[in-house]
Amino acid sequence: MVWCCCQIMPKKEEILSGIKRFITPPIIIGAAIVIALLAMGIVFFTNNKPSDQTVEVVHDPAVTSVEAVGSVTAAKSIDLGFQRGGTISSISVDVSDHVVQGQMLASLSNADLVAAREGAKANLDAAEARLADLKNGTRSETVAAARLTVAQAIIGGYVTSDDAVHNKAAQFITNLGTPQQVLTFPMSDQQLSIDLVSSGIALESTLNSWKGDLPTGDTSSETDLVAQSSTARGYLLAVGNFLDMTAEALSDAVSTSNVSATTLVNFKTNIGVARSSVSGALAALNTAAGALSVDEAGASTDSIAAAQAAVDAAQAALDGTNAALAQTVIRSPISGIITRQDGNVGEVAAAGQAFLSLDSDARFEVKASVSEADIAKVAVGQPVSVRVDAYPDVTFAATVTAIDPAATISNGTPSYTVTVQFKDVDQRLKAGLTANLSIAIQ
Repeated sequence: MVWCCCQIMPKKEEILSGIKRFITPPIIIGAAIVIALLAMGIVFFTNNKPSDQTVEVVHDPAVTSVEAVGSVTAAKSIDLGFQRGGTISSISVDVSDHVVQGQMLASLSNADLVAAREGAKANLDAAEARLADLKNGTRSETVAAARLTVAQAIIGGYVTSDDAVHNKAAQFITNLGTPQQVLTFPMSDQQLSIDLVSSGIALESTLNSWKGDLPTGDTSSETDLVAQSSTARGYLLAVGNFLDMTAEALSDAVSTSNVSATTLVNFKTNIGVARSSVSGALAALNTAAGALSVDEAGASTDSIAAAQAAVDAAQAALDGTNAALAQTVIRSPISGIITRQDGNVGEVAAAGQAFLSLDSDARFEVKASVSEADIAKVAVGQPVSVRVDAYPDVTFAATVTAIDPAATISNGTPSYTVTVQFKDVDQRLKAGLTANLSIAIQ
């Protein structure tokens, strides 16, 4: 019998299972811990590694706003009126009309001033021509022309005076120039009425005498035109005094069923034109006579200086008439919208009395009160969101443009006026709309 001594070996599966049971829990867990520690260390040293770069931390706080309520207004609003008083002759605009800068909006009756301007222009032309003649030297033909100018001025003065008396004044004075002369309207000043009758009778005789003294067409046969011009000057002054008296009577006139207020206004306008025409004729006669005197006496340094002074005076008279005419017209100083029109054609407007209002086309703005607690948060240039009650679903962009430096006290509470201007011109915006402001602050 043979005996064998051998060791019984475990199976392979059993060996592997035992090894797994032995090494898995401690080794795997430990490895995991080591790996985690290494990762943490890498992160720590990486984040704390010195660097030359600066990292900017940006804060994004929530945007807040200051709320306020105001009213939409035009950036510029202007009241317009005439610079002188008178009767309104035309109004060319209505409320809500859009006008442009320089457009005529209204005018006064100014026929008398227009006539005066034409006379002033004629006087200036004559004075300038006279000065030019003197500088060029007086010639025989120049003297002849000057004599003709004087004769024409005398005749023109008579024609102007005759028209003023027998056409314009005779419209409201019956039997003019006779003892039966009477006004077609009642007056409260009886003495003025008596004086007017006496003046009319005397003036009729004056005009008849003047007509007989008029120069002939051949001025060379006239012995002394300068003397005749002096006599004609006296006639013109007499006519002017009579017209001044009629203007005073018209200012005292009372309208009746036979003579309406409109008719009286027309009488006043006609007499105003007549007075200006006679005044212009007198100025033309003075200029012509002065020029003839200089021509006949011969040019000198003094005469040239006098002629220059006459030119300056004529220019000043024309400038004054143009300035007076400009005061009878209202022109729009800016482009915008008419917001008020209170006058009517035929009404008498007083100087400086505003009856037109104009809002400019400039951007609209809002003025609102901000409390003392919030005013420190508001600054010029901050953006503003605006909502108006008329368009609740629309937000208009605006900007803070001004902040009043002084507080306004209302019921013991201080507040500050903040001006906000819309960024864009928008036809939906109108003056007077209630505006709710949201001023963005950081």
